[in-house]
Amino acid sequence: MNAMEREAAKVVHALRERGFPAFFVGGYVRDKWLGRPVKDVDIATAAAPEVVMDTFSKTVPTGLQHGTVTVLSGGFSYEVTTFRKETGYSDYRRPDQVEFVGALEEDLQRRDFTMNAMAAGPDGEWIDPFGGRRDLEQGRLRCVGEPAIRFQEDALRMMRCVRFAAEYSLQIESGTWQALLEHRHLLKHVAMERVGAELARIMDGADPYRGLGLLYEAKLPLHWAESGPIPHQAWGEAVAQLASADFQLLSDAEQRTLLWLLAAGLRPDATAQWSRALRYSNTVQKRMRAALLVHARLADGLASRQRWVEAVLDNGREAALRWLALARTFQNSSRVLQAIGLSSEQCEAYIHHAEKWLAQMEATQASELKLDGSDLVAIGRTLGRKPGPWISHVQQWLLLQCAMGEVQNDPDALRYAAQMYMRELADKEEIR
Repeated sequence: MNAMEREAAKVVHALRERGFPAFFVGGYVRDKWLGRPVKDVDIATAAAPEVVMDTFSKTVPTGLQHGTVTVLSGGFSYEVTTFRKETGYSDYRRPDQVEFVGALEEDLQRRDFTMNAMAAGPDGEWIDPFGGRRDLEQGRLRCVGEPAIRFQEDALRMMRCVRFAAEYSLQIESGTWQALLEHRHLLKHVAMERVGAELARIMDGADPYRGLGLLYEAKLPLHWAESGPIPHQAWGEAVAQLASADFQLLSDAEQRTLLWLLAAGLRPDATAQWSRALRYSNTVQKRMRAALLVHARLADGLASRQRWVEAVLDNGREAALRWLALARTFQNSSRVLQAIGLSSEQCEAYIHHAEKWLAQMEATQASELKLDGSDLVAIGRTLGRKPGPWISHVQQWLLLQCAMGEVQNDPDALRYAAQMYMRELADKEEIR
């Protein structure tokens, strides 16, 4: 046992010393048995929440209506939940009523899958009334009890079913899979942020390719309340073009998502709509859209240095670096590069040049120019021009010339270039 587990054992023993059964439950028991890393320890007990709070000096009443108290002990936090049963799921997500019970098995019976319905004690006890360990040994994912009832209680369990199957390399038991197909329409009742969170965990998991494939096979995205503009056919095409190994090359879940969206052929605006629907954070939305905008800018003129520079100026250095990282990863895989619109020959040469061009860019935004708007106003005054919209126009032109390496980011060089350009515009009567 590590320090977190030893401290958790103390919590269990403290409850038992007061006469209340207490056990480790849920994901901790599953992952511990599988030999996987454990991040936290959940505890279930016959003690009522009030008793739990009375037993320990530091507690937080995180979910009293559901019997959950967070116990702070030895520098760790543990969710301690009273044995309970649940009834009524009118919203297909959360129980209408929670009743505290005294028996552990009654508590385990309400859980989703057999591998999550096991319990263990710090002294070697093992409680597995529904055969969760046997299912794991046989590589099977199976609902506790009647699958249809489990999915009717909480429709998000269908997303969790896909995630667990992908994460733990399990085959979904036939009755569980059939019940999922028959009840997939209930997913429309689940809040989109919850669906988005499960999808993000699939993309961050051990086998996102299989997870995406199972979602496609089950047609679950068609039943998201606001699924956004990813047609079922496009989803399938992305799955067909990619492979599990492609995703494994990318440790960043956001990069994996970008690869998948590019393979699905989504344009930046459609991606923005989709990511908003799934309630991705604004930061993630902006990052993904910016990287896709870089790709879209390059798609029609890949070999052009100006296209690259414009893409960087429009979307930022970070977006350009994210696109480069994705392209660099797959530069020797023509099949994957074809999925994102590049050939391996184009990619290998272009990445080399693009990285060099990016490193040479002395400025990627107007504020980095060593000549500001007031300088342009002064130059315009010498040419008899009043301040106006032309200032921004000239500033953007200077930024492009500087980024292209045509003009040094030096006050004198920029001033001279601005004067020449403004005279040229004046001759064409394009400055007003």
